[in-house]
Amino acid sequence: MKTRIVLISALLASTLAFAQGTPPAPAGATAPGGPGGSGRPMQGMHHHGGPGDLFRGADANKDGAVSREEAQNMFNQHFNAVDLNKDGKLTPEEMRSAREAQRKNRTGHFQAAMDERFKKADANSDGSLSREEATASMPQLARDFDRLDANKDGKLTKEELQNAAHRRGPQEGRPGMMPPRS
Repeated sequence: MKTRIVLISALLASTLAFAQGTPPAPAGATAPGGPGGSGRPMQGMHHHGGPGDLFRGADANKDGAVSREEAQNMFNQHFNAVDLNKDGKLTPEEMRSAREAQRKNRTGHFQAAMDERFKKADANSDGSLSREEATASMPQLARDFDRLDANKDGKLTKEELQNAAHRRGPQEGRPGMMPPRS
């Protein structure tokens, strides 16, 4: 039994990171009461930061340690979130769906953060970044300015930056990252 839990935990660890990008559960939401479900308020299910946030979410009683019961409860919540048909089993399709949800959420969060950075850097609010605006607020863009300025008009638009990120493709790194310098 312990070996099975460890194997399932290891399998889910890579897939269940999708919870990092999912929106918080509504107040008072409970984990499904199906196989392994606790029916208790969801704690630690949604974390947006690193391992510290994951730990704090798992530490339900806030004693500075994660007990086996707390870890199992968190595992059950993650398992139940991935088990879309609530049959107590995870299929390859459910695992793929969870990974796709993770990818979409990360992309959405990254895009929102980039939109905010772009807006702050666009000092004159004209919807594009001049070389000076990029230099002042986004030095990597300034360094790659000539390559990123696809139409060579001396301005970077969101579209030019998005197109450059899409040309790079997901195999090159995280979604939306700038392509490598030539």
